[in-house]
Amino acid sequence: MKKNISGFYLYRFFSRFYFHVPMIFVFFYQFQLSIITIELLIALYGIILMIAPKLILGLKNKYMQKAIIISGELIKALGLGCFILAVYWPSGQFPLLIAGQILSGLGYSFTAGTDSSLLRKVFARYEDTSYDYKQVEAKSNSIMYVAFLTAGVLGSVVFQISKVFMFSLSILSNVLSILSIMLMEEKKEETAEKTSSSSNENEIEVDKKEKQEVNFWKNYYASSRAVTLASFTGFLPYYFFLVVDVNLWYFSAILSLFNLFGFISSRGVLKLSEKIGYKMLTIGTSIILLVALIIFGFSNNLIISILSISLLGLASGGVRPITLSNINKSDISQKSRIKMLSSMEQLYGLYNASLLIAGGIVLQIFNFHYLMIIIIALYAVLIIGSSLIQKIHK
Repeated sequence: MKKNISGFYLYRFFSRFYFHVPMIFVFFYQFQLSIITIELLIALYGIILMIAPKLILGLKNKYMQKAIIISGELIKALGLGCFILAVYWPSGQFPLLIAGQILSGLGYSFTAGTDSSLLRKVFARYEDTSYDYKQVEAKSNSIMYVAFLTAGVLGSVVFQISKVFMFSLSILSNVLSILSIMLMEEKKEETAEKTSSSSNENEIEVDKKEKQEVNFWKNYYASSRAVTLASFTGFLPYYFFLVVDVNLWYFSAILSLFNLFGFISSRGVLKLSEKIGYKMLTIGTSIILLVALIIFGFSNNLIISILSISLLGLASGGVRPITLSNINKSDISQKSRIKMLSSMEQLYGLYNASLLIAGGIVLQIFNFHYLMIIIIALYAVLIIGSSLIQKIHK
């Protein structure tokens, strides 16, 4: 069991060692692309997350989950290779940038939710409690933020020395991720085919009973992640780099505050939920997120903006453990759980892509502050609307 957990922790760490993510906006900008084009390229990643789950769901159900994860890491590495080629091949740079975004999104779609499902299979085999699973999931979430934080700071430093080296380090993390996931054990579910007909009926019954609650958590997860990550990858780099005009050395440190406070939040979210409950915790994270956006919407002050990005990270860090812990309470089969996690990522992809595309247009026509005000309104409507629908159908 210890070997499996260690492999899972190592995988979560190395697979999130994204040296290039905080700098991707600046990387595209240095190709002298327009703001709309840059946001479209960033949105392309989200579009792939929206489309790919339907295409690869059959593969996830048919093949071993370790094989799916390894395939995803290899595809991500190919995408990063396209970015490296774009540096050396100016005449073909734009198609290579598109290919890089497509492959990166496709690779992530292979791994999204699959690692959590693999961990749950390990716990089922060793008959550990759901609470132990949640502890491991929460701790691994913290480890991911440590990886984001470390790689983000190092990536921006390396970016100013060599863009190629930055992407090469990310490819190395893909290799280390593959080696880590190979430490985990996996056996084929022998009774999966035999019980498929009877389990399908139970899945339908459970889906009807818990449909509204699941839909709420899907919307909470997708909208919260879309707002925070679209801001982190597409809008805040624009704000700090072009509006506030922060030096690239400070730029990376400021963006890394998002990951630092996300790490702090993810570490304490389960313990806090035991004291105040998931309902109050969910309301709290949503309010913090809105406050952060409001500050960005009405201020150009660097110090205040640093406070705002810290709050944004604080709200972001709790989203994943809160959502997964509640979904894992549902009594559904392994295959249904994979479908549910994939559908969550698909909805996130839709929200994220839509937000980035629309945001790019708003930034080009108006300014950053108008964009923040629009996002505030959209997020409030989505969360409040989902809550009301859930209450009505209780």
